[in-house]
Amino acid sequence: MHMVPTRARLMRPLASVLLAAAMCAPAIAEEGGPAKPDANFPNADQARSYFAEGVNQYRSGRYKDAALSLRSALALDPENKLVYEFYLACGDALVVRMQDQDVLEDVLKDVLRRARIYQKEMRRDPAYINLLIAKLEKSEEERVVATNELAAVGPWAVPQLVAAMADSPQEERRTYCRVALTRMGGRAVIPLGTALASADQRQVRSVALVLGDIGDARGLPALLRAQGREGIEDVTKQVLANTIAAIVAGTQMAEVPKAEDLHLAEALRYFRSGPEVRDELSGSGSLVWRWDPAAEGAAKLNFVRVPSYAWNELIAEEILFQGMATYPKTAGFHPTLAAVYAAQQTEVDIRARLAKERTMPAGAAEDTADAIAERVTALAEAGHRVRMTGAENICRAIQQSLASERFDVAASLLRTLQDRELARPDEILPTSEQGLTPEKPGSVLISALDHPEKLVRYQAAITLASLDPTVDKPVDAAAVKALADQLANSVKKDTERVSAELVTQLQAALSKTSTRGFIGAEKVIPTLAQAIGEWGVRVVLVVDPDYRQRNAARAALQAKGFLVITAADGFEAVNRLAESPVKDGVIIAGDLGPSLKDSHGALLDAPQQTAAGLLASLATDPRLSGAPIFIALPDNPQKAAELQTAFEGKMPANGGFVGKPFDAVELHDKIDAALKQSQEPSVNQATAEDIALRAAIALQQPDPLRTGLDLGAAAEALVTTLDARADGLRIEALKALGHAASGAASAAIGAHANRLTDTYTTQDAELEKNPQLRAAWVYAIGQVTPTSEAAVAILKKALAHTDAGVRAAAAGAVGASPIVPADLLAAYQLQQRLDVRAPGAGAP
Repeated sequence: MHMVPTRARLMRPLASVLLAAAMCAPAIAEEGGPAKPDANFPNADQARSYFAEGVNQYRSGRYKDAALSLRSALALDPENKLVYEFYLACGDALVVRMQDQDVLEDVLKDVLRRARIYQKEMRRDPAYINLLIAKLEKSEEERVVATNELAAVGPWAVPQLVAAMADSPQEERRTYCRVALTRMGGRAVIPLGTALASADQRQVRSVALVLGDIGDARGLPALLRAQGREGIEDVTKQVLANTIAAIVAGTQMAEVPKAEDLHLAEALRYFRSGPEVRDELSGSGSLVWRWDPAAEGAAKLNFVRVPSYAWNELIAEEILFQGMATYPKTAGFHPTLAAVYAAQQTEVDIRARLAKERTMPAGAAEDTADAIAERVTALAEAGHRVRMTGAENICRAIQQSLASERFDVAASLLRTLQDRELARPDEILPTSEQGLTPEKPGSVLISALDHPEKLVRYQAAITLASLDPTVDKPVDAAAVKALADQLANSVKKDTERVSAELVTQLQAALSKTSTRGFIGAEKVIPTLAQAIGEWGVRVVLVVDPDYRQRNAARAALQAKGFLVITAADGFEAVNRLAESPVKDGVIIAGDLGPSLKDSHGALLDAPQQTAAGLLASLATDPRLSGAPIFIALPDNPQKAAELQTAFEGKMPANGGFVGKPFDAVELHDKIDAALKQSQEPSVNQATAEDIALRAAIALQQPDPLRTGLDLGAAAEALVTTLDARADGLRIEALKALGHAASGAASAAIGAHANRLTDTYTTQDAELEKNPQLRAAWVYAIGQVTPTSEAAVAILKKALAHTDAGVRAAAAGAVGASPIVPADLLAAYQLQQRLDVRAPGAGAP
């Protein structure tokens, strides 16, 4: 593969820029009037002197003196424009040669950085872009340079170029603009597709021709929309048809897909993200485009810069709304829209949490706490839009999220369905007779109980427990009663044969109809019990380009209790780290190689693209302090030995090597041993405790007297959790125990009665600091074992406690128990008798 060195990649467009700047700078000055006086003229003049001196010293072979002069120039903090002028004056050949000297490399990097900042600002100046467009009709040399520079400017030049193509008399200019846009390539496709909404037929034809020249299938949805618009001239229709046919042939499609299907497929592609979408993002400038017919000139095609982390979802949203406006009867848009909204909200919620925990300055403006808070406010009603789509569409959105491996989005959508009124579980969930079927959209909730991703399984169980659905047909009470009466009469008559036959009929009637239960119901409580045990979970990031290896690592590690997050390359790994900055361990494929390309199709020479570069980056990242990093070696012995030799001496102190194919025992043992050596606490404790907390709350939702769920199956996990550090988790676990004990699970919960009272006694002194936690203990003990000797002593003491909440919990526990005998109740009342004789009598 062709690799582009970083320095050459940075320098590549400079030749064009040199001439373009030479052509345009005087015109810009002319247009802007006389140059403004430089308030820091003495410093600027001195900086120029230092820059010139540095070049002269380099040419004389005094490289250290040259570096000192250049640093002296930068120390004066000149404007970036002055640094850029120095850069232009040197020329890229001289700068490249100067950088070959180690002593000059660092200072020239600073020079290039500041020059690039000014160049970036200049290239986005509409005046500069308009001047470049004007140069397209000058000499051939100027036209070539202007064309190349417009292509380098990228999407920011598209509005002016499109506007220029609407100027009827200027056919030659329109042709040159087409050439510049075609040179821009894929970066122009999205804004050009937006420009097809123009009412100017000549402009539409010109834009369509450019899209045909580029040949990118991403333009097809917009072309098909334009083709179907009313009032389109025949010649425009023909141009659109020819462009569509050319793109279809060039991309080797068998036929032109339906417009609705194309919109949906394209929106899903952006929703899924991936290497191709990340490549697009790098050239898009994080811009989202719209057409405003009421605006004038280039302002008709306008853009908004959006957070880069939300760009793909916002592009998907634009495509879906364009599709809905054109094809409103297509129901398939709504599930994807629900998934896109949920993805936007999930993304910003994660970043808001991380912003509060961040101890280092934000690396970009979009990552600052204020910027994230602004987006949180803007998305405050995104959840309402998800709910608007309805339960059926939300279920299908969950399916799309799972298929796209957007597991965080799937979990968010599953949480939305915890609302029984919205979910209508009796309608969307399949009955036992129906089985899992596409006709019942709620089938995805049942199948999610077996999903390999833990968070999906847990949230599916939480949702189903919260809904506690009645999905089967109710018992035919009249039929059962008639059979029972017949059975009673037959017994009186001592007709054994008839009695046996009626018993069989009655059993059959009861087995065919049930008041509770649904497919997979037996998995819900055990899954919640596992979720409650996640308060001590460890999180591992696996980076491997092969999806099969990622899935194998996830399966192997999750089997041993780890929570696994995966990434296909180094850039995605960095994004995953940004989404959840603390991982307990990282596994990097030793053969990880470059995958991200620049706008010219060449592989980027970025450190995090390789295993060695990513290892070096993560090893020094303070967010991974103490976390072991492992290199996964391929199953080819020779290649594995070569990689291991290459990494020897570069591994962190608590890192190591693991082999492929992944082995669950080996992975668990090595990671667990490294974590013990690091002596670091579980840094994902808060996230894990949140999972357990929501599971404990979900166990409180089913009706303990009527549910078909076996709440008792969670007893052990709930009791074990009472030793957890988080008070909130203990409170909800105690509530869940008390709740379950009031129904059919009372025997299973009661088996832990002594453990409950013993643990309470052990923690008695600690509970003085938290009356709310003590109240939860009292409630649970009162529900589980209200009459045991230890429980009676605890309840009596709680009834007389100084905290009103504890007293109320004790009184409620006593009253809620149906097995408290009269003498014990009398003892409680005598102890707690209120003396209310005098209050209320008033003054004598």
